[in-house]
Amino acid sequence: MTFFKNLMQKIGGNAADNADKQALAELTVWVNRYTRSRDGALSSEQLLSLTELEVGGDDSLTEIPPAIGQLRQLKKLAIDKCQLTHLPDTIGQLSQLEVLKVADTPLSALPDALFSLSQLKHLTIGRTDLTEIPPQIGQLTQLEILNLWSGRFTQLPEALAQCQQLKVLRTFGSDIQCLPDNLGQLTQLENLELSHSQLQCLPDSIGELKALKRLDLSQCKNLAQLPNSISELSALEVLRLDSTSIDTLPDSIGQLTQLRILSLEATGLSALSPGLVELKNLKRLNLLKCKITELPEAMGDLRELKINTKRVKTALPNLVSEPLHQFFDIPLTPVTEVPLY
Repeated sequence: MTFFKNLMQKIGGNAADNADKQALAELTVWVNRYTRSRDGALSSEQLLSLTELEVGGDDSLTEIPPAIGQLRQLKKLAIDKCQLTHLPDTIGQLSQLEVLKVADTPLSALPDALFSLSQLKHLTIGRTDLTEIPPQIGQLTQLEILNLWSGRFTQLPEALAQCQQLKVLRTFGSDIQCLPDNLGQLTQLENLELSHSQLQCLPDSIGELKALKRLDLSQCKNLAQLPNSISELSALEVLRLDSTSIDTLPDSIGQLTQLRILSLEATGLSALSPGLVELKNLKRLNLLKCKITELPEAMGDLRELKINTKRVKTALPNLVSEPLHQFFDIPLTPVTEVPLY
């Protein structure tokens, strides 16, 4: 009886092994067809030791073989410019994965298995058909970079605050209208870019982001005011409000003692808060396309400040008219950043 049982187990094991080998062979063909690498065709053995894989650029790519889960050494997976609509559940088997990028695809949902990727540090989801970010995002506790550009979702879940290692949050060009009330719990956040989104307001808790150095709200045309708590961002060096509907700044703006760049281009501001003269570290003030014609004379005492303007009539020694790429070229404290693509 024992002999018969062992024989059946061996037969079953061989069948499973053969199935895995067949699936790996098919995955190898798939990878060699869609990979962006130009290093030549990979063998199945080489595939198993692969640490980075980038595929895409082909509309015939509509799915990822489930055998992708066999690539246990994979640290980076990038998929873009294809017709992928879903990710297989076996993506959760990529236990070493640190970077996942999915962009320019009709992806409409994220599998629950994705949120079991305990080593994931960088997640980019860009220009897909996703309409929501699920609360399971909070399970990615090692996440440092979350790049959600050009998304169709209108809000982020409060569970995002559980991503305590998050340093970069980027929702460039998305339909996002509001941020979680508990945003301030992301105490490691350095770089918050919400530009070109449908953002309407900021939560009061934003003032709790004591590590935040860059805040980009440019082209958020529905944003009409800043919360008073913005003045509590004690590490903030760059604040961009270009082309928003903001027409006044909080009187407490002068408390941003580390601010080096303030860009107000094409806003509705007609006057500046007197508190700006307290910004002793301010190096660049961009007032192009603003209605402002008068400035406090005390701003002329800020010797390292350059003010980019064509309308201000106040005679100050630091008025300039420079191309923006040259104007903004000043030393800043390094922060974690992420490219658009």
